[in-house]
Amino acid sequence: MVIVWVALAVTTVPVAFAAGGADVQTWQLVSPEGVVVVEPVEANPHPTTLEGRTIALFWNGKHNGDLFLTRVGELLMEQVEGVEIIRIWENHPETAGISGSVDKSKAKAAIVAGYKPDLVIASQCD
Repeated sequence: MVIVWVALAVTTVPVAFAAGGADVQTWQLVSPEGVVVVEPVEANPHPTTLEGRTIALFWNGKHNGDLFLTRVGELLMEQVEGVEIIRIWENHPETAGISGSVDKSKAKAAIVAGYKPDLVIASQCD
């Protein structure tokens, strides 16, 4: 049996030809993922400078993410005048862990928002 794959825009249609001119089978392969509609969103305005800004560092508790963020904070303090760095996990240890639910994620976001940072830098460190 010879199988020929024909690629179409969205689907792939494999056509199998049996030896000796026997029955021809045609299959249509359909993605089980379905159609995802992505609606456009408007991004928040980005600051033109980090000078004098407040930057929150957010860690989700994964290995060495805190070390990475601490170093990022150190570099920012060395290179940017008047920047304020907030390590959220130091003030709120309960935020340093995987949320596991929408409600817990919202609670963590509310804690971060309470600091009114100009920018949030997060590290997943997988």
